[in-house]
Amino acid sequence: MNIQNIKSRKIALAPFNAISMALSVLLERQGISIVSIFDNNRKVQEKLFRGIPIYGANEDNVKDLTVIVCSFISLKQIIKQLTQISSENIIEYEDVVNQNDLENMLAAFEEIKLNGDLDNINEYHKNVMFGSGDLSIRAAVPPIDTNKDSIILPLTTLVLTEKCTLRCKECSHFMQYFKKPKEYSADDIISSFDRLLTVASFIRCVGISGGEPLLHKDVLKVAEHVCKSERVGYVTITTNATIMPDENFFIEISKCENLIIRLSAYGEYSKYINQIAEQCEMNHIHYAILNNATWYGGLRITERNEDFEEVKHIFRACSTKDILLKEHSISKCHLACFAQSLEAVPDDAPGIDGCLDILSPDFCTVKLREYLDSNDPLKACSICSGASRTREQVLPAEQIKETLPYKQYKVRV
Repeated sequence: MNIQNIKSRKIALAPFNAISMALSVLLERQGISIVSIFDNNRKVQEKLFRGIPIYGANEDNVKDLTVIVCSFISLKQIIKQLTQISSENIIEYEDVVNQNDLENMLAAFEEIKLNGDLDNINEYHKNVMFGSGDLSIRAAVPPIDTNKDSIILPLTTLVLTEKCTLRCKECSHFMQYFKKPKEYSADDIISSFDRLLTVASFIRCVGISGGEPLLHKDVLKVAEHVCKSERVGYVTITTNATIMPDENFFIEISKCENLIIRLSAYGEYSKYINQIAEQCEMNHIHYAILNNATWYGGLRITERNEDFEEVKHIFRACSTKDILLKEHSISKCHLACFAQSLEAVPDDAPGIDGCLDILSPDFCTVKLREYLDSNDPLKACSICSGASRTREQVLPAEQIKETLPYKQYKVRV
């Protein structure tokens, strides 16, 4: 561990997750005590983890502390939040841990679970951590040689299909707009994924999603291929539990040691959630039940916004951090990804294209980095409702009977 620059400091960790849990154990073994853990989740605030209090960060309680940010998906966002409340000493966890610490972190997390140190933490966090905690640590420290010019991607979602068993009003993948949903071939998905890994050196987490991924007849083929890659930390299949896979599905998935089945709990709609969880336990498959009481909604395809200054504000306030790979396009924006399929993005809107064609001959590390790091609004920002600024809380999985209307700028073939 690289602890020379933090030995004499008062240390806090953020957020409360598997990485910070394991790191707290390793640091204390080095004689470094943790003052607090910061997390925005109010369900865990004011509770104790191994005697360490969990708080929401504010100007008063970050004073004189060095905060180690223990996240790879929301790293920049958390650093930005801490900076805004005058936190001056911020360290990324990768400056403290290295590849040699990986097995120790895994062992520390197993110790945490065995000791019952999560017993006083809310059930939602326990489900997620018991289901995926060890694997998220494995993704935290890539087990490959990388250099400063490498691109390490955060959560990257493979979209298998636009078909879904539900039509949720606030779907973040915009299934509520598709009248003629399309399914993508497994061979095309795998080819695009392999092409992406010729440019990116490592992907922390690959999500297999849709629509509803269990509708895709070759979901196993895709999952098995992705799980075999040494350049992937861990893999998730996210399902709404409206479909019960056959016995062979669980037998084959159990061979994928770095895979987690994520079960979205949508009440009466997720009628197979208990049976899937039971099969996962019987077959020793990692799983997590996502008991979201509310969603952050309000994201809509709107009429084109002609005020480019307002469009810039929408882009700057955006909290989306996921990468999506659909067919042969990669995107850093959910709306841009699916609005492209819906032909909802005006070509003449100011800004950059929201999607990159990864099969293009000029697709390379430099081009991908320029796209990911660009501070220019996307063309799709002109049709975005800007919901990320308001963070409207809505009921999860509210169903609608008809697809939502929107303006189409091209006829989809």
